[in-house]
Amino acid sequence: MPLWVVVGGADKGGILVRRGQELSSAACTERLSTGAEVEQLHITGERLHYRRILGSGPEEGWVSVRISGKELLTKKEEKEAEEKPQEIKAESKLVLTLPVKSKEVVGPSSGYTHRWAINIDDWNPAGGSEGSEFQFLLRLIKEENERKAVLRFKFLDDQKRALISRLLVRQASASSLQLGSWQ
Repeated sequence: MPLWVVVGGADKGGILVRRGQELSSAACTERLSTGAEVEQLHITGERLHYRRILGSGPEEGWVSVRISGKELLTKKEEKEAEEKPQEIKAESKLVLTLPVKSKEVVGPSSGYTHRWAINIDDWNPAGGSEGSEFQFLLRLIKEENERKAVLRFKFLDDQKRALISRLLVRQASASSLQLGSWQ
């Protein structure tokens, strides 16, 4: 059976999966991740019944191949053809072959914008900056001078902002460097 690759839904964490063929059928709670590979079990018009091969999401279900002209899945052979080296002809008739990398879903070469946001107004750690939750997060910062800088602020909201901003900088750096740890 043909294989398909999910190319849509990056901004929503994947594409919507339904339990049945009809658009009115119950939606699964989990989305099929962008970049996932699925095996076609049946296709009717723009609706694809699949079994997941790679990626995350429901193991089986129904998805739309495209919505409002926007492609959500593409056949794997077509995607591989897009990723083949492209030839560029220079004026001297020299032919250069450049590899075209496939898009990663995460990381600096993904082509996607990642946005991390914390609403500190909704985060109220028990015990304030002396509480166990705040202290646990503070200990994630290994540099003593950075931990002290967080606690120099007089008001709890400012301490929360200082802590979260330092943690987000570390997370963004680790993600950009494709590291699984802040070490």
